[in-house]
Amino acid sequence: MADSKKVSFDFAVITKVLVGLLLVFMGIAGFIDTRGTSFTRPLYNFLDEDAFIYIVAAVTALAGLGIIIAQFLPGLPTYIGTISGIVAVVLWILIIIFRDITKLDDKDFVDFIQDLAIDLIILIAIAQSTVLSKKK
Repeated sequence: MADSKKVSFDFAVITKVLVGLLLVFMGIAGFIDTRGTSFTRPLYNFLDEDAFIYIVAAVTALAGLGIIIAQFLPGLPTYIGTISGIVAVVLWILIIIFRDITKLDDKDFVDFIQDLAIDLIILIAIAQSTVLSKKK
């Protein structure tokens, strides 16, 4: 009888990698275009100085890399992934403030709720996959 192998996906790993890639590419986008992505543009507009934008872009990309590297190098100290996750959570809270809360007057209620819901889902994914995850 043939031995069948089960294929299983570890969605926690997939989520961490996707969160890390999101942050890395958001950071790269900040270097390519100081207007950033649709998520970071309001934050970058608030900073309004290229030097600050580059610093935020670098921190964003490094946080993403930290999350990815911590996932695949188990010998690394656990605080690397945790610190990267905390940085990502703080960054996303700032994005929520500058993208959703400060722009509330420019949006109708349905657009506001939709944008806020998307940002909260991403924030929860970042927190759950990094800061709140338990090491086995």
